[in-house]
Order: sequence, then structure tokens, then C-alpha cells
Amino acid sequence: MRGFGWSLTAAMVIGLTGAAWAQQGGLPAQPPPLIKTAQHWKTMLGARARFLSGPARSFVGLADAWEKVQQAATLVRGGLSGGEQGGVGTNDSVATASYPNLGLTRFFGSTQNETSTAWCGRNAVIAFNDSGSILEDDGNKGLFALLGVLTPTTGFGYTGYAQSSNANAGNPTFIDEAHPPTGPVNTVDEGDPVVVCSNPHDFWLSSLYVDNSVAGPSGCGLQEITVQTSTDGGHTFGGPSPAVAYDGCYYLLDKDWMAINPSNPSELAISYTNFNHGNFGPYTNDCGGPGAKVLEVDQDVVVSTNGGATWSAPTLVYFDCTGKTDAVNQFSQVAFDPAGRIFDAWEEFAGNFFTRSLLIAKSGNGGASFGVPVTVHAVNPVGDSYLVFGLQGYIRDYEMPSLAIGKPGAPNAGDLYISWNDGNRRKPDQWMQVLKSCCGYGDGKYGFGNVLFTSSTDHGNSWSAPVQVNQAVKFPTDHFQPALASDFNGRLAVCWYDRNASPRNYVMTRNCSQSVNNGATWRAPIVLASGTSVVNQDFFLVTTNDLGDYDGLTTDFTDANNGFIGGFHYTLLGDQTVRATKF
Repeated sequence: MRGFGWSLTAAMVIGLTGAAWAQQGGLPAQPPPLIKTAQHWKTMLGARARFLSGPARSFVGLADAWEKVQQAATLVRGGLSGGEQGGVGTNDSVATASYPNLGLTRFFGSTQNETSTAWCGRNAVIAFNDSGSILEDDGNKGLFALLGVLTPTTGFGYTGYAQSSNANAGNPTFIDEAHPPTGPVNTVDEGDPVVVCSNPHDFWLSSLYVDNSVAGPSGCGLQEITVQTSTDGGHTFGGPSPAVAYDGCYYLLDKDWMAINPSNPSELAISYTNFNHGNFGPYTNDCGGPGAKVLEVDQDVVVSTNGGATWSAPTLVYFDCTGKTDAVNQFSQVAFDPAGRIFDAWEEFAGNFFTRSLLIAKSGNGGASFGVPVTVHAVNPVGDSYLVFGLQGYIRDYEMPSLAIGKPGAPNAGDLYISWNDGNRRKPDQWMQVLKSCCGYGDGKYGFGNVLFTSSTDHGNSWSAPVQVNQAVKFPTDHFQPALASDFNGRLAVCWYDRNASPRNYVMTRNCSQSVNNGATWRAPIVLASGTSVVNQDFFLVTTNDLGDYDGLTTDFTDANNGFIGGFHYTLLGDQTVRATKF
């Protein structure tokens, strides 16, 4: 069916849409609750939606997707004028049309990215955003049920995962397990999954979650970070359970990250960004009282001391009064050191959007409070700083930190490490010159990214001068989205996307490098795969120019095996799929 191209796909979309609304007697007068929430946040955030992660922006973009389906249905309604053709709502033969398998279309369901990997002994799990997961819900009718065209019978999931039962082998194999269980009707697992494990049996998966199955305090449902658990080595997961929940009218949660305490595996921590419009309504945030209408953006952390059964109240780590200063913080990663201290690292954007830095804060009391943040390093924006195009190839990218800490018993136990892509190789660019001349933005240059690395041996109080991980460039090319890990031998590894072999900065490879001297020097990289700078191929489900915001890299949490495992997105075949590598 794929070979028939656009005409058949359009016929399926319009045919299904027309049939669905025929069943309902015409176009729905109102969007379903999930779409109303998406419309609400599209209005509330406006241009600041650029700071959301890919899945959160895709959820907000459902407002536009619903309008696209409305337009398609309007075409059908206008084309079916009655009689033998069958007017909408008048002809049962239209209503009984069979539903096509939307997994066979080229227009959506083909984007998988943002991998997180957990490895314990023989078992490993890679979780990732998967636009195809929604199509698998409700018997391949999930997209239209999500958009309110059909009556849904379940919630929807944007998370996929794959499991390996031979992760301790030299070349492990992974089996796609589709997606973890969804919640009730009018819920959406938005994705941004992060997975951790404590032993070969017990795995946890966190993700962003919108719950409109309940009205919530103000009628917009709940914004949540949920956790799902597996006790069979990651083959199956239980249903979603909230680690944190907020009023969906005034709080939008984004960019969760989860960590497990290596010295006490029953202790988990989740960091996330909270776009806090609380003072629009009956609430008060740190930027003003009720009615102040000032957007606040927070870094928050919650902690569980009983394996995720219950979670603490959120601890505010840091905040920006974005509605007053335009400063924003985003893209946190959280980690435990061997002594149980919790570290939370993120990127800070100044009000001019061009001045940026990486910050980190520490908690020595189990996440009950965090100290004053330390500036790890100032960073240079990559590409055009994602004003419009991002990196060459229309790839959104920021400088978000990848955080790792030396493991208990290792030579580097407790040492902290951060890697990021930095636009420090700056070249004049006409587009950026236009932005500088017209609007006073930036320095008139494109920031070609290099992968940089820094370390701290004093619990994050001071940081070393950055070291470049990728090799010297042959041409002005981009190296971006590093993933960092440290093993029980004290070795460090970084993997990233590299366009150094492409003079036109288009073809990219997945490269990985190791250091055996605490990051002072890095070995020549190994090249694991090649691909092209292809962004998403989705018409409805992914509305953003993402290759993905990040990928994860990990070692065996149990220290029973050597090596590093990480997932990454692979684009050589023309769309985004997930592959795994071990080295």
C-alpha cells in the first residue's frame, strides 16, 4: 500500500474522516478535552513554545492537527452532497467504511527519536519517542480517536520501547515491545521517556503525561510526570502512576529526567521543567500573586525513597520570572553521586536568548532543598540559536548538558562530568547578518558545534577548562547532541552526531569516543553508523523540526559487565528509526 503514494493516503485520511463524522452526524461542534488543553497552551505560551521539548511541542501542536482534520472533513462534507454519493450523516454505507491500517502510510507514524537506555546484567531497555505508537492504539484508529474524530476507548501513548535479554553479549539484540500500557480515555503519554534499572528484574520508565480523564481543579485536567514499573526485566510495564501532578490550566510540565541512587537503589529522583502560569488563576508563584499573569519557569525535583511507590512534594531548585525578564531555564538532567547527593544540571537562556550558560545545583539532604546554582560554563549558541532554522538542515538544537558521575568503587567515584555541543566555531552567515542588522540579534555568525567536556572533582563547586571531544574539523561542520557515561573502571565515553566527513555539512555519522584519564584526552572516535540530516516525516503527529533533543548512554548498573550501550536515531533510509550499539 505504501507504493501508491499520496493519492491513496489522502483518500484514506479523507475517507476515514468523512466516515467518522458520518457516524456522528456531522462535524463535532467542540474539540475533545485533550485538544482543548492543547489549544489552551498554544495560546498561553505563544512564541515561548520554542523552549518546549519535541513531545511537548507536538502535544501543543495537536491544536493545529485537529484543524487539519476539520479541513479534511469539510472537504468530504462538501463533496458528498447526498443521493448515491451519500451525504454526511445520511448514508449508513459511508458510516460502515472499513478503517485503513495507518501504519502503512508514509505521512505519519515514522518518527522515533530521543532514546534513553537502562542496562542491568543480561537485560536492557531502550525507550524512545515513537509517533507510530499512537497509530497502534484503538486498533490502528488511534490518531483519529485522539483528535476526537472517533470515540476513543483508551488513552494514547507517544512512547515506544525495545528490550534485550542478552545485553551482556558482545552484540546484543533488541525486540520492539510496541509501547507501555496507556491510561484511560482522554489521557496522553506525551513521550520524553527516561528509563532506569536497579537489577536484572526491576526497571522504571518516566514520561510526560496529560490527564484529561478528570476535570482537575480548573477544568483542564492534570499535567503529570508518570512512572511505570517493570519487574520482568523490561519485557512488560505496569500502567502509568503520577510522580507529580499539577492543575492543567496553569502548569505545563516538560523535559523530565530520572536517576537512581547507585548506593541505595530504592531511591529515585526526577527533575523536570515547570512552565508555571499559576498566577493567572487562583495560585501564587514566585513572580507574583494571584492575577499577576507573569510566566515563571522552574526547575523542580521530586524524590522517592521506596522504589517509586510514593513521591515527595516537588522541591523548587531554580526559577526565572520569564514573563518579566524573558530568561528561561530548560533541559535538566539529574543524577546521584555515591554519597547520595543529588545534582541537577540545566541550561539557562538570558533574556536576549543569545547569552547562555550551563548551571548545576546540589542537594545534600535527599532533595529536600538545593543550594545556590553554580555556573559550569558559558556556552555559545549552535546554528542560528533556533530562531528559525536551528542547525543547517532545519534541525532544532540547543546546548543542553549531558551529566554523568563516577560510580561507587571506581577510581573516579564521585567526580562529576558534563558534555554539551557548543557553537564555538563561529562563521559569518548572511542570514545571521540579516538578524543582527534588522533586530540586533546575535553576532552575525553561524555557530558550528563542537562537543565539549568538563569535569569537577569537588562536588560541583568548580569545573575544569572545557576539552574538545570530537577531532579537529576538516571543514566547518556540526558535531551535536552528545551522550555521556562513566563505568566502574573509571572510563568515560561520549557519543554524538558528527558531520565532519561531509563538506556540505549534511551527511552525519554516529561517533563515540572514550577517555581513560578522566577526560583530559579522548581517543579517535569510532564510527557506528551513517545517515542524512532528515527531520521528521510526520504530517499530524510531529509538527517540529526535530532529529530529537538528546540520546542516552549507559553502563551496566550492576557492574557485572564491561562496555557502554546507547540508542540513537538512524536516518539513512529516509525516516527516523532507533538503533542500538554496544562498544
